[in-house]
Amino acid sequence: MTLTKRFYEIACMFPVMNYKGLQQGDIPGIRKDHFCADDLAGFVYEGGGKAWSTGEKLVIEFLLNLYNPGAFDRFNLGFAMNVWDASHMSACFKAMARIYNGE
Repeated sequence: MTLTKRFYEIACMFPVMNYKGLQQGDIPGIRKDHFCADDLAGFVYEGGGKAWSTGEKLVIEFLLNLYNPGAFDRFNLGFAMNVWDASHMSACFKAMARIYNGE
């Protein structure tokens, strides 16, 4: 599986990403056929994602951190667990297992 496909599938596990139009291509930097961490970071920090709620932004920060924790270190797991609902927490843990356990 390609990195692009893996991150797209992981992003789709988060309900808010689907609600915000991920599958329609409405989130820059992540589509079925394209993943660009810099575009995704630009969206959340400088673009339309700035208007998203804290919990919504945390999903993108999580994806960026999962992709490259050294370059994208703003994500705070403890903070996210205090903000996210059960479905987003579950998606986070499943995503970590997929990446770190090779699932």
